[in-house]
Amino acid sequence: PVQPNIYHVTDAVYQLFKDKGATDDQIYYLAPDLSRTGVDASATAANLEAAITQWADEQAASAQSLTLYLMDHGGQDIFYLDKLRGEWITPTDLHGWLNKLEALRPTLNINVIYEACESGSFIAGDGSISKPGRVVIASTDDVNLAWASDDGAIFSDHFLDSLRRGESLYTSFRSAQIAAQIAHPQQQPWIDGDGDGVGTDDASQTVAAQRGFTFAGTFPDEIWPPFIAEVQPIEPDEQGRGVLRAQVRDDVNVDSVWAVIYPPS
Repeated sequence: PVQPNIYHVTDAVYQLFKDKGATDDQIYYLAPDLSRTGVDASATAANLEAAITQWADEQAASAQSLTLYLMDHGGQDIFYLDKLRGEWITPTDLHGWLNKLEALRPTLNINVIYEACESGSFIAGDGSISKPGRVVIASTDDVNLAWASDDGAIFSDHFLDSLRRGESLYTSFRSAQIAAQIAHPQQQPWIDGDGDGVGTDDASQTVAAQRGFTFAGTFPDEIWPPFIAEVQPIEPDEQGRGVLRAQVRDDVNVDSVWAVIYPPS
């Protein structure tokens, strides 16, 4: 995808975590354009290494999880942070940095989402970043393209929409996987949740299905979903109208409340 599409996705990731209660201190955003909202440093290999091995270590003193979202151009065993400036990394680089962090914080839940062409090469092969305790998601397999949407990227657009609705990592992956395959059958997103370096087996479902914004400490840092404390049944009047009353509690200030009504089937 072109640069506006890349920024559309990375800005959406930043805004999603902000909307879910994360502070700017809990987000480290790398991008070539330092003037964009939320950007902390330029997209270089050195800055990414420091973000994982130093910044994340400092954050992990009070956090239980680290989520790394990579979005740009890619190829076989390569991720370009800023191709024009010669900034790129290999899966071996990333695996080594994550190993250093895990040596310092062995109980940390790590999630890596990689949106780029041939991103599955970070799961398969000798340089795989897969490892027990990590959930690794790739927007396509190790040989095919990852397609852009009108504004962002087909996989990430649907993946982030599902996460915003409170779905787990696995359910969000499946929604995005189906959408990508309908639009472009050659695009085959992968997920590895058990560390075996295989992006297509059912065993990956177990761990990924227990991570997300509704599972505190597994995807964000202790961001709890709203709690529905009480619901009063509707007593319809003669015209079939009624009032739904519910008491909802949250650990942060409530900006808005809405209800989704499903007709009986």
